[in-house]
Amino acid sequence: MKTGTAVKRTDAHLKKDLALGYRIIAHEGQAHAIIGILAARAPGEPAFWIKSMYHGLDEITPGFGLMRMDLDGKVLEGDYPVHGEWSLMAEIFRGRDDIGGIVHTHAPYICMLMAADREVQPYDQFGVLTRKVAWFKKTPNRVYAPELAREVSRSLGKANALFMKYHGIITVGPDIRKAVLAASFLELAAKRQVLNEQVSGAKPMDKATADDLATDT
Repeated sequence: MKTGTAVKRTDAHLKKDLALGYRIIAHEGQAHAIIGILAARAPGEPAFWIKSMYHGLDEITPGFGLMRMDLDGKVLEGDYPVHGEWSLMAEIFRGRDDIGGIVHTHAPYICMLMAADREVQPYDQFGVLTRKVAWFKKTPNRVYAPELAREVSRSLGKANALFMKYHGIITVGPDIRKAVLAASFLELAAKRQVLNEQVSGAKPMDKATADDLATDT
């Protein structure tokens, strides 16, 4: 391929990236059986690709477990049970045209810190991503109701990630690859914070340094 040649993204490309994203999240320990969800905006239409309700994240392939839905919940492709939190994905896509990929997991280290009302601190370069995180503390309930999905979407605002206390995290990006990286790096930052805090004298980087690094992230 020539340098600078643009590649038009197709549903086939998206399904491949999305399936790989599901497997990466599972491999990194953020999947719990069928729990967790990733979605990718379909090209050229108000629709998105998502996994079905009852398939494990590590089972998903481009040809198995994925379905295409419109923003109102109509199934356009895929003969599977609809995921209960489809409206969460739909409302985030509806609210932000710049988002092409969404990850929602129950990241264990981040959830542990949230339960203690702790922020994820920048102990390394991964931690600076927390400078772009919003919070949702109203309820830990699963986001099945469209009304709640809209509230969560509004709480995300223009941030790149949302911490949902006693529930999990949401990360977003211009494509599913970047959303997966954000979820991976944020959980790694939380894990390293837990490890660092076991060492006497360990301190996170100062705010000015973290803010400066965050502008380049």
